[in-house]
Amino acid sequence: METSKRAKIVKRTWVGGSIAATLTGTLWVAHAIGNGWPILIAGAAIVLVCVFELGRMGKLANRDLSWVLAPAALAVILSTADATRAFHGDSVADHLRADGYLRGTLASEYLWAVVVAAIAHGIFATLRPLARWRPWLQIAILGLAGFWLWRLFDRPNSPPETQYLVFAAAGLVALRSLARGGYWRTDFLIAAGLAAWAIVPLPAMTKVWQLFGERGLIALVLLSKIGDIMGYYAGSAFGKHHPFKSISPGKTTEGCVASLLAGTAAGVAVVATGLLPSTSLGLAGGALAGAVINVAAQAGDLFESWVKRRAGVKDASTWFGPSGGMLDLVDSLLFSVPVALWVWPHVFDLARV
Repeated sequence: METSKRAKIVKRTWVGGSIAATLTGTLWVAHAIGNGWPILIAGAAIVLVCVFELGRMGKLANRDLSWVLAPAALAVILSTADATRAFHGDSVADHLRADGYLRGTLASEYLWAVVVAAIAHGIFATLRPLARWRPWLQIAILGLAGFWLWRLFDRPNSPPETQYLVFAAAGLVALRSLARGGYWRTDFLIAAGLAAWAIVPLPAMTKVWQLFGERGLIALVLLSKIGDIMGYYAGSAFGKHHPFKSISPGKTTEGCVASLLAGTAAGVAVVATGLLPSTSLGLAGGALAGAVINVAAQAGDLFESWVKRRAGVKDASTWFGPSGGMLDLVDSLLFSVPVALWVWPHVFDLARV
């Protein structure tokens, strides 16, 4: 193996190890204080970095995406915080009731992400002609939006009419944008799509912690990343076939297969070692859960590659050297976290968590 390739692998391994250590520290703090706030704070920080990267990514840089996605990110973070504050999982009964509740809040957070992004898009698109004053107006509107969202989620008994008004406003903005066509329609669809994809899953790791505890969250991250790691090593060592040349030229068939096999084996291991609870299918249930998460993680990696390809960039940023940017590190989780929240409660016995 040539020296430059070996150095690249070493750097990526070092970055991955550092992130694993940071995650371990975050989980330790969450366990020590007995709630998921450290996980939510870490997820929120990562989301804001991802929003910043998307706003500066190649062809997306001239679309004011940071200003559009930041209010949506704030809305989702506050909604997740509201669910975290309301959650009490001290008993098995609480755990089982929380299953439907937390998955319901996950769906509402996807809706909030799209709705707030739609409204923000309409506001900032309207301000486009005000080139001289627009940055200051954007800051002012972002501040007002943050205050309004904080007040909305800070009052659990706020009248539902308030939320209906928000959704109605979003509908009007969407119709106006779609009716004008061209640039407006493209901008609107990009903002809504990126908000749903990049903003919701990372704060939602708090929900995984609430349902499955520290061990469940460790298992999810392990299953999401081990396939990525094994696929990268296998593809670098003996990958010859490239099935996704137009999206991710470096991804190989051999790497994808190695990733799936590693993810499936890891699913068996996390059940056998007790990281995840037993299932009615035994170790086969662990294999199924591992395979499902691995497919979701690989799909997340490919989707992020497609976004970068459309933006005309190789990496989301250069902050982590050969590993790229923050989006490049968490891309697999953007699909695997929601898949775990929707699938795992049907596979694993929550009463044994």
